[in-house]
Amino acid sequence: MKKVDLSNVVSGVRSLFAQKATFQHIQESYTEIFSSILKGLLANPNSTDIIRLHGIYYNTPIVGGLHDISEGAVFYNGEVFQVPAFLGTATVGQVPVLNIQTSYRAGDPVIYSDNNLFNTHEIKRMVVSLAASGSGLSDYNNIEEFSNRIFTDLLSIDDLLAFKANKQQENWQNATMDNGWVSDIAKPVQFRVTEFGEVVLRGKAKSNLAVSGIAIDGLPTPSFSITQPQLVHDGVSLYQYKDMVVTASGSGSFDGYLSSPTYYNATNAFVILDGIRYWIN
Repeated sequence: MKKVDLSNVVSGVRSLFAQKATFQHIQESYTEIFSSILKGLLANPNSTDIIRLHGIYYNTPIVGGLHDISEGAVFYNGEVFQVPAFLGTATVGQVPVLNIQTSYRAGDPVIYSDNNLFNTHEIKRMVVSLAASGSGLSDYNNIEEFSNRIFTDLLSIDDLLAFKANKQQENWQNATMDNGWVSDIAKPVQFRVTEFGEVVLRGKAKSNLAVSGIAIDGLPTPSFSITQPQLVHDGVSLYQYKDMVVTASGSGSFDGYLSSPTYYNATNAFVILDGIRYWIN
């Protein structure tokens, strides 16, 4: 931990003339603290991950290419960035992307001891703009959910408990996808049964066909049919919660997937399954 040692400062006797290194030391002290806390909560994310802390959701459905996104904040490369609200109309080939924008506080530039003026009070924000996919730090569609990252990390608690109890839990198994749904290559849909008889799911399910119905087959049979809300993404820009249903036969589906809203783009939809848990029969 970094602190400024002020024990040698004596009121009315000895003062500290702050140097550039002093200000850098103070800045590093609090940025390192916040970064370490969030990295711990988020299972040590990659430097390229952009993780939503709050906000940055669509206020209204996309109509005529108009993107209306609320303000919020994200965690990126060890730092927290405010994200201002965005309103803009996309042309063909444009999607919402995120980039860092640097501005300066009103009153800058300020005068230095050599009478030169310099911008000093920097303000960095993560801003949304419309551009070609892949042209920014991240496409809007690739923002990760804070809650999903925490749920994924909390699964390691089962490993810890199993170790302490000297018991063995099952290894992760790839799920069997059905009805046009496929498992994401980078984040495959998997499940395992803990030593306590609890089924845990993780991964990303994607739909290649405009179908609803059963998405996953062959899951461990639950003690009773379970329903849990999961965040569904339409593959373009919209999010909605839909019920993930696991039946008594071990089949998983997304309830009412195509029925509402009517603008839902089922052909590119995906669902993050991290955090779904239930007890086996």
